[in-house]
Amino acid sequence: MFTIDKKKIIYTIIMSVLLLSFLSGCKPKEEIPDDGKDNEVITDATDNNQTDEEASDDQGDVDVDEEPDTDTPDNEETDKVLELMVYYGDENAEHIISKPIEVESISPEIITEQLIAVKVLPEGVEVIKFEEQKENGAYALHIDFSEAFQTQIFQMGTAGEYIMINSVVNTFLDAYDADKVRITVEGMVLESGHAIYDDYLFFQSQDE
Repeated sequence: MFTIDKKKIIYTIIMSVLLLSFLSGCKPKEEIPDDGKDNEVITDATDNNQTDEEASDDQGDVDVDEEPDTDTPDNEETDKVLELMVYYGDENAEHIISKPIEVESISPEIITEQLIAVKVLPEGVEVIKFEEQKENGAYALHIDFSEAFQTQIFQMGTAGEYIMINSVVNTFLDAYDADKVRITVEGMVLESGHAIYDDYLFFQSQDE
C-alpha cells in the first residue's frame, strides 16, 4: 500500500499556488495600439498655428493695388482750344470788322482757311512760304502767297482791295502778336491796279 506523504502534498499545493500567482503577475499588459492620433492632433495644432501666423504675415506683405487717381476734375479739357481773331469787311465793304473763331492750333494754313471761310480770300489761295524774324527789335512776318492772291486783287476796286489787304494783315498780326508783315506773291512784289506793296504793312484800326 502506498503511504501518503502529507508534507509533500502540501508542499506541492503551495508551490503550485505560488507558481500560478507568479505567472499571473508576470502576464504582460495588453498594449494599446499606437494609431498616431495624438501625434496627429499635436501636429495639426502646430500646423494650424503656423498657418495662421504665416497667413497673417502674408496679408501684411500683400501689396494692395492703388486705385486710380480720381482727383482730376471732370471738366478739365485735354485738348487745348485756341481763339483766332479773324478780320473781314462788313456787308457794305466800308469797314473792317472781326470775330473770334475757335481753332485747334495757329498756323498760316489755318489762318488762310479761315480768311477764305469769311470770303476775304478766294478759294485756291495758298501760303507758299511763311517766315518770322526780328528786325530792329520788331517782330516781323513775311507771307508769300500763291498766284491766286494777286489775281483776286486785280479784280477788285479800291474799297475791296483795302478790305482784303488789311483783313489779311490784321488777322496775321493779331494771331502772331507781330508788329508788321510783308506780303509777296510767288516770291515777287505784290502789285495791283492801285498800289505796289513793296514794304511792310501794319495793323489797321477798325475805327479808321
